[in-house]
Amino acid sequence: MAKDPYSPPLGPDNTGRTDISVVIPAYRSGRVLPELYRRLRSVLGTCGATWEIVVVDDGSGDDTYDAMRRLRKGDPRVRIMRLTKNCGQHMATLCGLRNAKGDWVVTMDDDLQHPPEEIVKIIRPLKHGRHVVIGRYAEKRHGLLRNAASWIAEQASGALLSKPRDISWSSFKGFSRYAVESITRHQGKGRYLASLILASVPHDSIVNVDVAHHDRWYGTSGYSWRKLASLFLDLTTFQTAVSRRNMNLCGTALIILSCVGNLSLSLLPHGGTASACSAVFWVSFLFGMGLLALGISGWLRSRVVGKCCDDDAVMIAEREG
Repeated sequence: MAKDPYSPPLGPDNTGRTDISVVIPAYRSGRVLPELYRRLRSVLGTCGATWEIVVVDDGSGDDTYDAMRRLRKGDPRVRIMRLTKNCGQHMATLCGLRNAKGDWVVTMDDDLQHPPEEIVKIIRPLKHGRHVVIGRYAEKRHGLLRNAASWIAEQASGALLSKPRDISWSSFKGFSRYAVESITRHQGKGRYLASLILASVPHDSIVNVDVAHHDRWYGTSGYSWRKLASLFLDLTTFQTAVSRRNMNLCGTALIILSCVGNLSLSLLPHGGTASACSAVFWVSFLFGMGLLALGISGWLRSRVVGKCCDDDAVMIAEREG
């Protein structure tokens, strides 16, 4: 059998490895975690493989971590950690990936909208050499506005990150060990997981599988419109060199054109038309300065590890297992 050119070499780093890891970013989900664990244990127990569940408390501030500790006490295959603050789903998932030991790693939400019984569909392509498997929903069980926001984010990721057109994104994913190690090798470059995936693995090794999407077990989404807007801004301004370069170019061009325009107007007789044109040029100048500032701040952020960074020593307040 030919060796997979993308697979990492076996060696001492693989000690302590298990077959399947399930990574769950948890946010104010103490009530649902016992049911999620019960169903996961039932499914994973039929796979004929060793497994672990890695739960990351994303700064919930309620009894979620207590519920996680009870699960850990009852089953040492449950490994838990708590972040120092609410860093967002993408960073919590990345933290879980960094700590997962599985040869195949599945990420899923904590609200039972991702049925644990569908994990088998996610893992199957990984066993056949795929490196990233993404669940695709025939029908999303979100509200209309949340679905619209997800659609906009997906279109933006396709344009800015060169996402393959036939691939749909969701947070129900599976990763090979090669993909996990490639993704987690990035340090402090941003928090949008899709950009890390596309930068880390060959695009032809990414595949969709159709999975069910259920109603939320209880409560509401942890994504507010403010968080969705912040994530979208993060994607469009900080995640790609293309967007930063375009902002810098557009901003610089507007500044130059507005300066040249105002200089030209100063040589002409003053009048109503000249004053209106001058106002337009000054607005263009300010808009260009704003674009340039965004491009520069995105460049700086791409070089500096943020407060919610990838460094476990800063990111994790407590860890068990």
